[in-house]
Amino acid sequence: MPGGYVNITDNADPMDVMVYRTAAHPFKIVRRHGHRHRVQLPREVCKVPIFSKGSSADENSIIAAGRSMIAEDNYGYTGPTSVQGKTTTPGFVRVDLNPSGNGCHRVWTNTTESAPTVVSKLSLANGLVYSYTLDAVGDWFWTALDFRTGKVVYKAYSGTGIGYNNNYAGISISPSGAEYLGSLGGIISMRDTP
Repeated sequence: MPGGYVNITDNADPMDVMVYRTAAHPFKIVRRHGHRHRVQLPREVCKVPIFSKGSSADENSIIAAGRSMIAEDNYGYTGPTSVQGKTTTPGFVRVDLNPSGNGCHRVWTNTTESAPTVVSKLSLANGLVYSYTLDAVGDWFWTALDFRTGKVVYKAYSGTGIGYNNNYAGISISPSGAEYLGSLGGIISMRDTP
């Protein structure tokens, strides 16, 4: 993250987004009584619980854009057959580092969409979080969330069954705007029609 920060999700229950300062001995300079003083800062900036106790897991990288972080809940996915006829715990969350660099706050939570394994992507150009979601009957969808609100902007049907499971593949977006994703059945794609 810019400004000398790094983020992780931990293995706590519930899981946390944590932000740390990257400097070995972080400090800031403050003025007191006309003199400059060096004040030591803690390495840990914040620790924000992001999903429910007993059902939180994030097997993928956090999306980081400036001071914003987006994580997805992958709890319940143990392999392709683990989502046959059911899905994982739904959940996406956006957490922002405070402008002061001290502490973080939750911006939004989406508890309707389940992304079992995809590595979601954010487009800064259009403000969409591109994901690949699954419903309880086994239908897979190309899904886009609004970066500002977490609300679903669109869902487009991809297919049904194990052949459409992406099993940890990440979405790629071409310069033309087409989305590509590796699935157990092969490479799949979605693009706007002219």
